[in-house]
Amino acid sequence: VYGGAICNLSGSNIRLINCAFVGNTAWQYGGAIANLASNISLTNASLQNNNSNSATGRVFYNSGSTMTMVNTIVWNG
Repeated sequence: VYGGAICNLSGSNIRLINCAFVGNTAWQYGGAIANLASNISLTNASLQNNNSNSATGRVFYNSGSTMTMVNTIVWNG
């Protein structure tokens, strides 16, 4: 439904290091990650071949939130 791999909601703080999100699908809002009213940090991450069945973020959806990416690669959707 929201975020094929992670749905981060309502004031949560997530820090992810040395991770990969590959081949995830969401029905809505972010093929790999949906970040709503929260904070998320990705360091040394790879996001590959993620998809959303709607027009709201094939890889990630970020609304009212902070998303930080360091040394992170997003490719092939």
